[in-house]
Amino acid sequence: MNQKLTPKLITYVKAIESGLIASNNALIYKKLKDQGATSSYHLEDFYEKNRIVKANGKSSLSSVSPTLRNLELLGMIRKCGQTRIMKTLYSNYEAVEGIPQMVIEANKIKIEQRNAWLENGLKHGWLTGEQVLELQAQEIVYYT
Repeated sequence: MNQKLTPKLITYVKAIESGLIASNNALIYKKLKDQGATSSYHLEDFYEKNRIVKANGKSSLSSVSPTLRNLELLGMIRKCGQTRIMKTLYSNYEAVEGIPQMVIEANKIKIEQRNAWLENGLKHGWLTGEQVLELQAQEIVYYT
């Protein structure tokens, strides 16, 4: 599964980095890029205080989780550990810099999703072992 960043996405990333785009994605990405690795717990507090609010006064998202997942799927951020706050574990995220590395990170997420789908299909009997092997053999993955 070889995912490439489209020219539209490259332009989007450059616009976020240059400050031309002010969105929830840009807000979180710039925070991670400026501050370094940060836990989702602290990002939620930052997000609630600084989120981009629509004209009707409501936030476009109810929490930071969808924004983090979207940025992760685009390859713009990645998980880099965990932080325990009281009894709860929170993921740490860091910004990914450079378009080539973003492509690599986005491909890793796609592979993880596909493997989880295949494992789930095998576990629930939707796919046989032979079918899983056949589907894996069809998949070509490039990291660079």
